[in-house]
Amino acid sequence: MPRCPAADLFGIKGRAWLARQDLPPDERDAAGALLRQLDFHADELRLIDADLGRAALDRPEVLRLMTIPGVDATVALSIVAAVGDFTRFRTPDKLVSYLGLNPRVRQSGGQPASHGRITKAGPAHARGMLAEAAWSASKAPGPLRAFYCRVRARRGMQVAAVATARKLAVLCWHLIIKDEDYAFALPSLIAHKQRKLELRAGAPPARGRKGTAARYSLAAVRAAERDLAAQSEAAYRTMVAAWQPSRSATKTVTGAAASKGARLIKPAGQAARQASQPHDLLFARRSAAPATSPTLPRSSPRSRSFGPSGRSTLTAAPGRRARQLRRPSHPPDPACPAIPPGLTFSSVVFYGCLSR
Repeated sequence: MPRCPAADLFGIKGRAWLARQDLPPDERDAAGALLRQLDFHADELRLIDADLGRAALDRPEVLRLMTIPGVDATVALSIVAAVGDFTRFRTPDKLVSYLGLNPRVRQSGGQPASHGRITKAGPAHARGMLAEAAWSASKAPGPLRAFYCRVRARRGMQVAAVATARKLAVLCWHLIIKDEDYAFALPSLIAHKQRKLELRAGAPPARGRKGTAARYSLAAVRAAERDLAAQSEAAYRTMVAAWQPSRSATKTVTGAAASKGARLIKPAGQAARQASQPHDLLFARRSAAPATSPTLPRSSPRSRSFGPSGRSTLTAAPGRRARQLRRPSHPPDPACPAIPPGLTFSSVVFYGCLSR
């Protein structure tokens, strides 16, 4: 069988060509049955499209999203049906995370974070519609195409398409929350989209009469609008040409990274041993009576004595620097008995324990 010259085999020209072909009786009957099934499903889809068209005309959010290049009634309906109330997302990043268009982030403690592919969480059909709208927006003049080209030059066309889809999600949130239309929209294209939506909803055609979408068929009007869109695209390219993200000279670690990722700097060597030594504990109270200065044997590297004022004194071994620890001055404790003279440090401790 030769190839069908018509673009659509199941259209008017394609079916006429198929009817002229010499087929066996069983194959002709099978082809006729399949064509009748296609007609039945086409009628059912036509009824569903009419219901969706009427629902889209009743939703101002859908008409507002249709002002974005690349977003038609089907894409706008998919986004509104998947998101619902846009006000439940406080920021556009929340909406992007809900649609699964944000990259994965893996981080442990204070280590640098690693970014991967998108999470693909949330409704997949809405994410797919945004991706298709991004491919269409990348071909129309405007800031969205400039953004797509800028990312494509660094990361490739696939990553650029996903980044543009994310940009569309952010743009949808701003348009709905702020109740504004797209700033760089084409008026004739918007009227053409709305007229197609009305015909899809079942509105009667107005053949031979000029309506609101008649300007879309004028080449001069479309060329003027495309020139304005090209100017906005050039303005975006000029704005981001010399733009560089501001980075501070020193990076300050705060938050979870500071509490979990900060390392404890421990001393090493002799400093570590000195830091690990326990503090000296004083077991005896100060006495009101004067006492001599008994000392420990010379073999000890340190010796403790009690001076005439009753203050504890540390005497270093020969060749080492002596250090004296003074207690804060306060009145003597009457409950503590006087320390007899001529007692060593261990005897003083033992005497203090017996006196209690």
